Amino acid sequence: FPPNQKKKLKELDLKSPGDQKVASEILLTHALQPLQSEDGVKAFVVGRTKAYFRGGALEYLEAIRLKGLEGPAIKVQAVVRGHLARTATERRKKKEQRERYEYF
Repeated sequence: FPPNQKKKLKELDLKSPGDQKVASEILLTHALQPLQSEDGVKAFVVGRTKAYFRGGALEYLEAIRLKGLEGPAIKVQAVVRGHLARTATERRKKKEQRERYEYF
């Protein structure tokens, strides 16, 4: 974000509908900057209650969102897989111990 827009975002009261619209416009302008045409036509329009996107803009935002979630998702998968592997190993060891004591 340019410094002036960052400062403006911090000063907004997001409980106010007018400020919510301004904040939405700032965020979407920054996020969709690569899709803005050379003649200044934006890839979105913010109305009173909805935001309208031109073709491809929503898909672009979705791709950015998925790319941002990729890292945390991999971390969660690693933790869960580690937990499952440790649990399976514990069960296998307990089963082996039970089988050993059954022979005696």
